[in-house]
Amino acid sequence: MGLPLIFELFGQEAVLYASVFMIPYHTILWTYGERILSKEKTQSPFKILAKTPALIAVFLGTIMFILKIEMPYVVSKPLSMLSALTSPLSMLILGEKMTKLKLKEIIGDKDIYYACFIKLIVAPIVAVLLLKAINAPQLLTSIVVTMQSLPTAILLVVLTQKHDCEIEFALKFNIISHILSILTIPIISVLL
Repeated sequence: MGLPLIFELFGQEAVLYASVFMIPYHTILWTYGERILSKEKTQSPFKILAKTPALIAVFLGTIMFILKIEMPYVVSKPLSMLSALTSPLSMLILGEKMTKLKLKEIIGDKDIYYACFIKLIVAPIVAVLLLKAINAPQLLTSIVVTMQSLPTAILLVVLTQKHDCEIEFALKFNIISHILSILTIPIISVLL
């Protein structure tokens, strides 16, 4: 949801900035986040990084961007078509998991609202304050704050399922954060 929204709001150049912004996020997610969720704590963060397809793709993409290497059409077109499936497949996973919960369970968990408040309100406001304090360029501020104001990624549900953790909490957090973001994204955008 993040990069397509950034593209529509701010254009192609902003997508590059947003992608760079996501590198530390994904690095932390696939190392520290995986380590928190994993029952097996012995694996080195560097080994985890070396085996993470998302980070390998970012690394290769960065090298190709710097060296101005273009993939041949026969490679880029299938990869583009495959990447277009990311959101629909994620929605299918989310929908399948949602069927196991009752509406009362989803909207009745008070901890979810606290987590959503931190994710959708506090994090973007802190980002605005920090970026304004250092006089960051307006485009960069807009991109970072918009990315911070987005709902929880479906990847949270996938990772909790992968590690047999509290998938119900992750699922409820994901659903409620998406619903609440309909209200919070416009509110946060006023701060920009």
